[in-house]
Amino acid sequence: MRSPRSIGPIGTFQSGNGTGASSPLTITYAPAINSVTITAQDPTFVGNVMTAYNGTVAIGSVRFANSGVPGLNVPSTRTLTGTITKIVLTPAPGDYVAYDGGFESAAVQVAVSCLPASVVRGATVTCTTTVTPAQVYVIRRRTAIGAGSAFHIVDTTRVNRLAGQVDTWSGPAIAASSVEVQVAVVMPSGDTVLVVNPTPATFAVTRRSLLQWSVVPFGQPGAGPWAFVVDSAQGFHPVPGRGARWGGFQMTFPTFTDVTAYPTLVAQTGPNKSLRTLLGSIAPLPYQPWVHAAVDRTAALERLAIDPRTLVWHDDQDGAPAGTCGPLQIALFRDAIVRHEGGTAATNSHAGKANQLFASLRPDTTFEQFFGANSDSTFRASLTAALNSFTDSLGPYKTGQRGFDAADAVNVYPHLRPVGACNLDNIQP
Repeated sequence: MRSPRSIGPIGTFQSGNGTGASSPLTITYAPAINSVTITAQDPTFVGNVMTAYNGTVAIGSVRFANSGVPGLNVPSTRTLTGTITKIVLTPAPGDYVAYDGGFESAAVQVAVSCLPASVVRGATVTCTTTVTPAQVYVIRRRTAIGAGSAFHIVDTTRVNRLAGQVDTWSGPAIAASSVEVQVAVVMPSGDTVLVVNPTPATFAVTRRSLLQWSVVPFGQPGAGPWAFVVDSAQGFHPVPGRGARWGGFQMTFPTFTDVTAYPTLVAQTGPNKSLRTLLGSIAPLPYQPWVHAAVDRTAALERLAIDPRTLVWHDDQDGAPAGTCGPLQIALFRDAIVRHEGGTAATNSHAGKANQLFASLRPDTTFEQFFGANSDSTFRASLTAALNSFTDSLGPYKTGQRGFDAADAVNVYPHLRPVGACNLDNIQP
């Protein structure tokens, strides 16, 4: 068998040069072979067919799958067996299609195995090719395909191997892959035969044991994890009341665009060459609880020169409509806000709820297995988009925190207390 030489952008051979509509292609074999495996590249329309003959008698026919979308290359591989002296590759009307062919005769066998069969992400996987019986061969093409055709990595580097010598394709494992290797051997007749491993070799990838996400207080040791704040730029007012915030919980999520803080691992060799993933763990996420200065007299006094209304509100709960909360109730209110926002790192706080959500939703596993086949900037943009979907207003994280706010309100606001309830004076002086 002589390999066709027509040139196109994909595949090993095709019926003519360029990317116009393909025509039927006939390949003959002398001596006969007992198995033929062909991969159709870019089969778009229904009707791409391979037919095998023994002499003039058709002994089998198989149809290639089609993508149905022009420009979307979803390769389709088919195999026919028997005593085969000829195959005819018939394209669908008006379709451009190219081919990769593995022609396996009884005298030539190609075997590929990838070890470890299950490898931790980032560790080395080695795919070994063996040709039997031992003879000189040339590696023509090595292909790794991700689950659901998530990626299609092709290495067309030609490597000459001696009789009995194995070929290895080795590098960091980023994502589960199936691997096919095409080799060229010279038959006794002088014909060059392309042979492919009939069953793709596979390897699975397991996740690394990275740190589970957690939150830690922000600030210097011993300084306390919470602070009084009255900053209108942060959404606060000089005094609490209608439209004002009593406290807040700020947490710093990963900034994946920071290449120093979040470096990536890029496979430079092997079946996953050019794939990238996050290199290491995400450090505990710092948080800062905020409490309005007006609910604590000491803090209000400290802010007297900035805005006296803060102290006035704390000292005067007898405005109109009259408030009924005295100093004891205000102190309890202050402590409840500190606890609720995470100032004591209690489990029943926004900090505790964050850790509970991280333990149940496991975003660490989601981002650990994230990989990309594009540029670093595109990969980081995809990571950021995935993080935003986790943390935005409709995402599971903020939905869970809103649920905690609603459930804990009865333990925070004085007028909701089952015992010793009182009304705050929410009129701003």
